[in-house]
This record gives sequence, structure tokens and C-alpha cells, in this order.
Amino acid sequence: MSAFLLDDDLIETLAVWSFGSYDHPTLEGINERARHLYELNIESLSARYTDVRENRLASGMVWHNGRTQTTTGREIAIREFDPRVVVQAARCADYQCCEFDDYKSRPGYAVIERALYHATTKLLGNDDDLQWGSVPEIKDRGQVSLFELSKRGRR
Repeated sequence: MSAFLLDDDLIETLAVWSFGSYDHPTLEGINERARHLYELNIESLSARYTDVRENRLASGMVWHNGRTQTTTGREIAIREFDPRVVVQAARCADYQCCEFDDYKSRPGYAVIERALYHATTKLLGNDDDLQWGSVPEIKDRGQVSLFELSKRGRR
């Protein structure tokens, strides 16, 4: 595998979308989540390419050091993105940040997961007509689920 430095706009998009529309995040909160994701990416790059941490961190390259921070106008514009774009951004970030074993335990990974959750929720729309925990009955009895097979083995 390989790892690449994530684009600032991608990081910012995931940081904004990691908050739900009901969360009312502060700009400081968005920028903090962006920093967590950036640090996750740098750690992944460091695991993949051993000279990265020394070169990038020694030069003072940290999130928003010399970059424009999220503003209210940018946050509103980012929230208007097609949620499919956010899902793809989350998949990209996950792939670029998975170069070390416990990356899923880092705060930056939680940003990816929350952004993905909020984007897929928006894609699904209003799901009030769906009952939680239910699935449609399988009409074609020629198909057997793994769950049904596992129950047969217990008899």
C-alpha cells in the first residue's frame, strides 16, 4: 500500500461533516477535528515512510500553520456538498490513514467515521417509515442466508 498527504480541503470537509446539522459546532471545534485528522494522516505517512515524521514535523508543518482556517461561510458552503462526495472523501481518508495497526483508536479516525455516518444518513433521507432492527422477508426461498444456515447447525 501507499499513503499520501490528504488535501486540506478534504480534511476540512470531513471535519465539518463530522458534526451533524443539529450539533451547532464552533469553528474551533471544526478546526480541532481537522487537526486530529491531519495528525492521523501524518502518523500514517510516518509509519509508511520512515523519514516523513522527521522531515515534516521538524519543519513545523502542522494543521493550519500558515493555512486558512474554517470560516462560517466556508462551513455553510461545505455543508451543501453532495453527501456522495463526502462518502468518497471519507473512504479516501480511511485508505490514506490506515498504515499502522491501531489507527482506528485515534481521534482522527473518529472524524472519518462521524463524517461517513452523517453523509450516509443524509443520503438515506427520512427513514421514519422503516422499523429499526427489521429486514424484509426473503420471498425467494431458494436463497438461504448464512444466519439460517447457522441455525440449522444448532438443531
